[in-house]
Amino acid sequence: MSLCFLATEEEGLIERTRAAAKAAGALVNVADRPRVSDFIMPSIVDRSPLVIAISTGGASPILGRMLKARLESMIPSAYGRLAELMSGFRGRVAAALPSQTIRRRFWEGVLEGPIAEAALAGNEAAAQAHLAAEIERWAEDRPSPRARSTWSAPAPAIPTSSPSAPSG
Repeated sequence: MSLCFLATEEEGLIERTRAAAKAAGALVNVADRPRVSDFIMPSIVDRSPLVIAISTGGASPILGRMLKARLESMIPSAYGRLAELMSGFRGRVAAALPSQTIRRRFWEGVLEGPIAEAALAGNEAAAQAHLAAEIERWAEDRPSPRARSTWSAPAPAIPTSSPSAPSG
């Protein structure tokens, strides 16, 4: 055993099982009892590769579960696709925009604009095409090293037609 989870109201059973698990070298989690647990389990909102963990430190597991339910209803699974889209372009963006500050501005524009809307609406091909074009536009607008101190990044291009992100 490596991990032992206990979820019972029987005090005697908890004590015996916990002692046996500890003697076997296992870490023990007793549901709703952080003081006698070796670890706690957060509530997880999984929008892979985007993962959000919610923990109350064992103080109120029900509150953690309630917050998880609220976040799950607010964050559609499409955000996982958006994160994967960004991941696929990180190398190209880093090569085209060597300044960390400019990359941050670039990604903020992407996430707040029509590229993200297209990805969230499920139009991955359009999002990829617009993202590739946007990288090129920003790279072309990049000045020589001497002029960089006064340069500000271009505003993200807005396609003439873009799908709307799903509401709700």
